[in-house]
Amino acid sequence: MLIGSRGLAVIYTILGAGYRAGSHGFYMLLLVAIAFFAMSLGPVVWVVISEIFPNRIRGVGTSLAATSLWVACFVLTYTFPLLNHGLGPAGAF
Repeated sequence: MLIGSRGLAVIYTILGAGYRAGSHGFYMLLLVAIAFFAMSLGPVVWVVISEIFPNRIRGVGTSLAATSLWVACFVLTYTFPLLNHGLGPAGAF
């Protein structure tokens, strides 16, 4: 998860710098970002959520963690167009 997070941070920083410089040809970096997410944060988060809680509270803990994750995903998805409009693509990334 740390490698994937670091990789995504580097790629999004490069994308933001590219947008700030006026270049829009960084589409291959988006594919690399998808690859980093698919090999780390995407599936591993669900495994960690299911294994981090002790058996006696696993059901409640997993449901709260999954609900929190979905709420955070909703907030990110809802606010990204607002950030993109207000800050521009460079600021949003």
